[in-house]
Amino acid sequence: MAGSALNSMPSEMLGEESPDIFGDTQGADQSQRHCISVRGRYIVSPSRSGLMVIDQHRAHLRVLFDQFMEMSAEASFATQRLMFPEIVRLSPAQAAVLESLLPEVSAIGFDLSPLGDGDWSMNGAPAVLGDVNPVDTLLRIIEDETDGGDRPVDTLRQRLALSMASAAAVRPGKQLSDDEMDHLIASLFSLKTPNYTPDGRLIVSIITIDELASRL
Repeated sequence: MAGSALNSMPSEMLGEESPDIFGDTQGADQSQRHCISVRGRYIVSPSRSGLMVIDQHRAHLRVLFDQFMEMSAEASFATQRLMFPEIVRLSPAQAAVLESLLPEVSAIGFDLSPLGDGDWSMNGAPAVLGDVNPVDTLLRIIEDETDGGDRPVDTLRQRLALSMASAAAVRPGKQLSDDEMDHLIASLFSLKTPNYTPDGRLIVSIITIDELASRL
């Protein structure tokens, strides 16, 4: 990702200068952290500094983005054939965007055939999407590429990875099991840049003991 907007973010945005967060997580046994879920939106865990609060959706988005970028670099996306092809109906503007993206969306696992008049047949979709609706994901990619010119990710592969991650990440309000929360936290803190999403939104925050004391 050399030269990308990701690498041009300030170091605090990339998690390189966040001693509280890393001091609270490095070397810790995540399975013993006794995490709790707050309305399926936040994961809260005790830490040496106080309480660590993780935005569940953003954490999953960050993990998926990094996974998709690695798969893209290795050209390791697989296509899952659809039992029944889906018809994707696009406006002329959407169809023009898709045509410009076709080599890249094919490389990440979409199998699309033009039917004419803005209609496309989706014969296969990226296997990594699992149960996520592939048509909705493709439409999200087209919409983001149309409207996201100012997004702080400046290569097409990054934009596609971010669009897919946004579509596939667990929705806010989804209750995760204890094992799922543990796995998500472990996956997040195995990354080089766990503190912020690729588009700069905060994932992890520490509520310090002093802050707690000031409220009580």
